[in-house]
Amino acid sequence: MSYESAESKGSPVTAMDLALYAEGLLDAAGCERVEGLLRRYPQLQGCCADWSGVEQSELSEAVRVQLTGRLPGLEAAERPALQRRSWVSLAAAVLLATAVVAAWRNAEAGAFDATLSVTERALQSAVAQLPLELQRSRQSLERLQKSFWISDQQMRRRNRLLAESMLAQVGMERKHVTPLEFVDRPDQYPPLELCGQAVSLLNGVAADDVLSRKVLADALCTISELRDGLAAVQRLQRDLPFSDQYALSAAAALDGLRAAPDGRQRLMLLNLLYRAAHKGALRGRLQTAEGGLVPAESILLPQLRELMQSLAQDSGEVVVEGWSQLAVPLGVAISRLPVTSFQDHLAMMGICNTLGMRLRAKGSMSRSVLEQGIRLAEQVSGAEQDLTFQLTYGRLLGNLADDMAGAVPILDELLQREKAVQHFRGVTRRMVSQELQSELCWVTARQLLLLYVAEKQGLQPASRVDEYLGALKQISNGLTSFEGAPRE
Repeated sequence: MSYESAESKGSPVTAMDLALYAEGLLDAAGCERVEGLLRRYPQLQGCCADWSGVEQSELSEAVRVQLTGRLPGLEAAERPALQRRSWVSLAAAVLLATAVVAAWRNAEAGAFDATLSVTERALQSAVAQLPLELQRSRQSLERLQKSFWISDQQMRRRNRLLAESMLAQVGMERKHVTPLEFVDRPDQYPPLELCGQAVSLLNGVAADDVLSRKVLADALCTISELRDGLAAVQRLQRDLPFSDQYALSAAAALDGLRAAPDGRQRLMLLNLLYRAAHKGALRGRLQTAEGGLVPAESILLPQLRELMQSLAQDSGEVVVEGWSQLAVPLGVAISRLPVTSFQDHLAMMGICNTLGMRLRAKGSMSRSVLEQGIRLAEQVSGAEQDLTFQLTYGRLLGNLADDMAGAVPILDELLQREKAVQHFRGVTRRMVSQELQSELCWVTARQLLLLYVAEKQGLQPASRVDEYLGALKQISNGLTSFEGAPRE
């Protein structure tokens, strides 16, 4: 129903306009049209009053008669207006409920985000000095569970931060819990358990979630490193399947290479993979999804061949039936990769050390690779307190001396071996490490034997032999493990 007005500029005024005007919901232009109509037909003011909640009984009889007589369609107009009022009331109730629900949802999501932000700040701080704050943040994250109001994006962020906090705790745990304490039950090693929990949180992460994939690659890299350390300890014990730990180290490194979204961890993972394979990973066993154990070679070798194909364009010409045929070409292909960061330098030093040992029977090739690793070490500055760097650098020096044995004059070999001895002597004065002490003991013993030969040939005085014999006794006093030897 509509009412034409000369003052409405030709736009009809509908019953809905009157209802909205009565409720104060009409816009300025609409109000102008309605007010013009009301000036022309004052009797419609009663209609508006009725729509605005005024009881019909409050209107005068004359007004009712006037409205009824002059607007026979009024009742028909009232019905949609009353329906409109009912609809507006229902809509208001729905809007109120929606507002309450939205406030509830925003409060929960806001609290969720606040907890995530606190954890993020703790992780960005010097976490080694904030163990309590980090522990509290981790506990808070663990209490955050998925709910109807929490988005998938928030949940992914929560899982990533929780995994990061676990990896930060791994760094602290490793300072206080040694692999030797868990040599017969490696799967219960606390740092390894924490890494496993971190991987479980991030497994299945989407390829476009770069931040989560970086954390996943870090966790798998740490697992590979931890398994390598457990294997090194088991290797010194009787009847312990250390090859299984090397197999697990290689498997974690391969998983990490697939997860890594960029090259940040690539060389570190390749170093751990190549090292584990060199030390016997393919002789170990891996667990299947059903819980059984199968030879690791059947799982690892195809993946190593695939890796070889991706690294070297000419690898298709190499006939690879097993690890013995694959080891050298794979190591050479890896050693040609570019090196940028300190972590890359450290990883490539390890790769050169392992490849140099694989090439030992080939003499000059081995020395060339070891010298490549030594040059990389000499390019690094500020690593005086980095244990892994100092161990790897010293091993490169010692292994190069071993390669020179019989191929160069004895005095040249003595000079090279002296470099290794002096390196480890200097480092053990700065750092307390059983492994560094073992390495110093190893290179000192080798130098002592060589000095004895040189003394018999009249190339060195007997006093040098006595000097090194006394040094060896002093170094080995209280030494409980030769964990660092041989240098691989």
